[in-house]
Amino acid sequence: MAALIPNAFPDTSNPAIASYSYTDIAEGTGVIKLYGFIDSGGTPTLAEQVVYSSSIESTGSKTTSGAYSTISDLDFDLSAFNYPKMIKGTALVGYGYAFDQTNYGYGKIIFTVRKWDGTTETDIASGTWARENAPDAKAAQVTKITIPEHHFKRGEILRLNVLSQARSDDASAVRLTIGTDPMNRDGTYIIPSTDTPTTTTKLEFYCPFKIDI
Repeated sequence: MAALIPNAFPDTSNPAIASYSYTDIAEGTGVIKLYGFIDSGGTPTLAEQVVYSSSIESTGSKTTSGAYSTISDLDFDLSAFNYPKMIKGTALVGYGYAFDQTNYGYGKIIFTVRKWDGTTETDIASGTWARENAPDAKAAQVTKITIPEHHFKRGEILRLNVLSQARSDDASAVRLTIGTDPMNRDGTYIIPSTDTPTTTTKLEFYCPFKIDI
């Protein structure tokens, strides 16, 4: 019986590559899901963990006619990077909204990816949801953001700004609500347990990072 020949060429492949899709490898990116929530101090925050938010939803109404008026302007910040990072590719923001109007209402939510260095904000890319002069509605929604290649230094912060605005033609009330709870609990205006069609109070940010492969 022939002696077994030792394997002179051990497998040195990177097992992490198996977790990436063909698109990830072709584009050199990997997507990380981040959750937006409000911490116990009332600060909007991004994290990879599913945690309880101190606020299930952000809501407000406007009766000003003419130009859009801001309902809420929230900066959801990830912790500062411990080493340089690069983002690039298609980001997705998944969220739930409720739109309520008395008469002729218009609402929009603008999602802007930014860099924050502790002193200066830098806009990187944005995407917008809009609902104009339409019936009351609530739904789960996804907004796409195309992110150009952008570098973060150590200590800089990835920020997702969520700007909710509304207006009306006749000074009638317009209410716009967005969910901010990773646990998907019921809010006052967005109620996932009973809403039809299905809604969510989650705010999920799928961000593409460049990867080493």
